Amino acid sequence: MKQSLLRYLEDSIVEPMVAQLDGPDPRARALLASAILMGGGPVRRLFGLNDLREADPDELADRLTAMFSAALAP
Repeated sequence: MKQSLLRYLEDSIVEPMVAQLDGPDPRARALLASAILMGGGPVRRLFGLNDLREADPDELADRLTAMFSAALAP
């Protein structure tokens, strides 16, 4: 099961990102962005969404954009 999930994540998330990235270490950058994506689910399940529901959507979008920009930058 674990190997199947890893293969799925590799094929559907990591490798497509790697293919789109220029510059050094595209795989490391794609893995970092993937960690951001995949970490959101467990955090949401553990803590709930109330704080995020109350937050300014534009501010959240700006913060997420900054996180992904930093993770994916060459």
